[in-house]
Amino acid sequence: MNVGFMNIAEAAIEQNNASMSTPELARVLELDIEGAKREATLFSLEYALYHDDRFSEVGPRDETRWYLNRLTPPEVNAPPRALQFGAAPTGTELLPPELETILSEIQDDNDDDDDARTDQTPGNVNLVLTYPHRRVGSLPFTAGARALFPAADKPTLITLVDEAGAHIPAWLVPDGNYVFGLKTWFDRNKLNVGALLELTPRAEPLTAGIRFQPRREGKSLWVKTAKVENGHLTFGTSPRPVAYKYDDEMLILPEDQNGLDKLGASNYGDRSLDALLTDIFPELVKLGSNSIHAKTLYSAVNFARRVGARAVFHALANSEAFSMTGGGYFVLQMAARPV
Repeated sequence: MNVGFMNIAEAAIEQNNASMSTPELARVLELDIEGAKREATLFSLEYALYHDDRFSEVGPRDETRWYLNRLTPPEVNAPPRALQFGAAPTGTELLPPELETILSEIQDDNDDDDDARTDQTPGNVNLVLTYPHRRVGSLPFTAGARALFPAADKPTLITLVDEAGAHIPAWLVPDGNYVFGLKTWFDRNKLNVGALLELTPRAEPLTAGIRFQPRREGKSLWVKTAKVENGHLTFGTSPRPVAYKYDDEMLILPEDQNGLDKLGASNYGDRSLDALLTDIFPELVKLGSNSIHAKTLYSAVNFARRVGARAVFHALANSEAFSMTGGGYFVLQMAARPV
């Protein structure tokens, strides 16, 4: 396979604006893959593509597909800091039943149970948008989301199709548990933290549907907002337009984006999960209620560092600093309250 063939393959992938399989590229190159030499021809082409730095293999586990390195976003090969999980052991024991029920409703952002991934039957997947994913333009690659696509061991290029028929190129990043490439779609639809999203199966290979429930903006809502004061995460309330259906307990909007970005780049989120929760809980209490829902704490702590819901719920249920009062709500013990 000479350089001319590789140049044509590069142009074909760029014009196609999607990954291409080895047979698809062979047809573009007008190589004979119908006769006895099919396997040898495909092997030679794959060998040339593997050894050309312009190309990367981006197919799922059982299919070889090719894309261009120069068109691959850096966030695909190196997870940005906002999407790196904080140190937070999840524990192996079950959570209290009501917390397990809540967890099943929102799915865990850091589910590393391989059995859960493979046992899932493809179906509609309900997700709630959290701050790290909104900031970067991604979604959690949960067990339910994995069931919508062929098994993948490396970054894999897929397509998401919204209800308007728009095709959104996106990347599965299995090692980082996220799907990257949705920032423009989030911006266009005015989606933010707390938005209810749904992924749906589609017949086309490496493709899934994505949708949200629009809400007539009309009158602004008073919502929780996140900001930074003196190097700490704090919260307030503010009237904001909300154009989407949302989870009541997880709706927290960024107010001070520059401050939040600086906080994310600092070591604030590197502390233990217990320390973060103990720091954040009193700030939420200042908004008027002594009891805070587990989902609110999950959404809030993710402004400091990406953490899975099971880890947050486990920390709440097993810390002496917090007591569960029922319905998924917690209160801060007097001894843990700041003076």
